[in-house]
Amino acid sequence: MPRQAKWDISATNLSNFGSEIEKKTHYQAGAKEQAWANPATKVQDHESQLFLSYFPHFHVEEGGVSTGFNHHKPHEYRHRLLKIKLIERTVVIREVPKDYTSLNSGDVFILDVGNTLYQLNGKDSQGVEKGKAAEFVQAVKSERNGLADIIVVGDREMPKFWEALGSSGPIKSASMDTGADMMKVQKKLFRVSDSSGSLSFKEESGPIDKSRFDTNDVFIFDAGHTIFVWIGLKSTAVEKKYSLQYAQDYIEKHHRPDYTPITRVMEGGENNVFLRSFEEQTI
Repeated sequence: MPRQAKWDISATNLSNFGSEIEKKTHYQAGAKEQAWANPATKVQDHESQLFLSYFPHFHVEEGGVSTGFNHHKPHEYRHRLLKIKLIERTVVIREVPKDYTSLNSGDVFILDVGNTLYQLNGKDSQGVEKGKAAEFVQAVKSERNGLADIIVVGDREMPKFWEALGSSGPIKSASMDTGADMMKVQKKLFRVSDSSGSLSFKEESGPIDKSRFDTNDVFIFDAGHTIFVWIGLKSTAVEKKYSLQYAQDYIEKHHRPDYTPITRVMEGGENNVFLRSFEEQTI
């Protein structure tokens, strides 16, 4: 008689336990290499390569999942206003105060309210700014599994835009915009590694591109609009454990805005927002 799968509930909650009961048949159908022949306990953030191989993409969200034991609320996104501006020959995306006083007619703005992304093209904005903004909202929509509407704001949409923004008023001319809120933030890449025997956090030198990310370590990537914590598939448990703390310390020590979002990205599961962060470059 085949051995029954075991589930260790010592470090889980009722919701997660119920969810595993519901998904039992799915695990049985997808098991490889007679996984049930040698039952083992898996702990979050310490999953084996065999366990991870069952899923094309593996992502863990806080708060559990909706089950008969627990009703999980949809993810709530922090509302933000982004400004897209061509500075010299570089297209830059930065978060600015969510207020009508941040707007001007010479740039493009994206108002992100979670389920809706508003793209406001200033009447004097440039085509490259509009194109970069369009790429960005599509990347965000894809990251949210298509569960976001994109609205390019025209005269008819302005009332909804003002309501979502939470304030309204005259949009200043392009000549009145000093660009002080768009001071260019140099992208930086840091490696979190314990290969020397002790955990270290060191900045990587040279140009930043996808090839710089090593599967054996964890990397903190400051892309300007987002701090990415990239987790290599072969990184150690210690590197993973302290990576978020390093990202938070970096924001504080380098005087980055405290509202700068931190996004955790697994190797092989990079989203479009992460990949397009390398494309904000000289044109």
